[in-house]
Amino acid sequence: NHAQRILDAVRSSGERKFEADALRLRGDANWKRGKYKAAERDYLEALKIAEAMGDSRGLAHIVHNLGNVYADQGQFNVALAYYQRALTINRSGGEISNVGKSLLNVGLVHLQSGNYAASLAFLDSAASIFDKISDSTNLGTTLVYIGTTYNALANYPMALEYLEKGLHLARDTKDTFSVAVVYASMGDVQLNLGNYTRGLQYHLKASSIFQMIRNPYNVSASYTNIGAIYRLLGDYDKALDWYRRALSLKEEIGEQYRIGITLGNIGDIYLEQDSLGEALSYFRHS
Repeated sequence: NHAQRILDAVRSSGERKFEADALRLRGDANWKRGKYKAAERDYLEALKIAEAMGDSRGLAHIVHNLGNVYADQGQFNVALAYYQRALTINRSGGEISNVGKSLLNVGLVHLQSGNYAASLAFLDSAASIFDKISDSTNLGTTLVYIGTTYNALANYPMALEYLEKGLHLARDTKDTFSVAVVYASMGDVQLNLGNYTRGLQYHLKASSIFQMIRNPYNVSASYTNIGAIYRLLGDYDKALDWYRRALSLKEEIGEQYRIGITLGNIGDIYLEQDSLGEALSYFRHS
């Protein structure tokens, strides 16, 4: 592929710094395809070169990307360590926009880990930076995650307030991905308020956008969410259909740590229907 050809050419030239850049590019390509082990190898090799050369700018990019790899695999403690390292590097001499991005990533990992107070602190700091430098795209993204954090804290009015702000900015900047994230988050708020039908509508809209922009990881998550809502509504046939779609896609893209969760979800539905044999079959593989 293109990234591999660049790496081969750079290695022939003997330019070590450019080799680190080329490895990072190949790592990016592997990460986007869900090839996490290959991406990890590329980034770690690039990291050694950047450290040996004292390339702090390249180092910040690489450790940030390693954080992405581990976060996508649910290894939040490892991801947090890399994001915090990137934050330290950026604070010591990086661009203010990169400081904001590092704060955003640290806040997001705290959100995913259930550390909501820490999440709000880092996300608020990131939002202040993005507002100051008029970075509407990243400001919108950060506001959405602040809203998501308030939803997790059961502060639904604040959650909806921040999500509406984020949606407005996402539409203004034509950030289609963030629009979908907002819809999913708004759906979660409606579910927590007991409005299952409205929550389902938001999640269906989010899923449609994720499919349109070909984002398989969020598509698989949206399928799982939709299956869970149909389960809440007592429509087990539709719940199983969406869970199986999610399972098929997770297997296709190699989301190993989420496959077991989805198998367990399917097993739970069979258990609720008193189909013990089917339930046990899925539980054994989860």
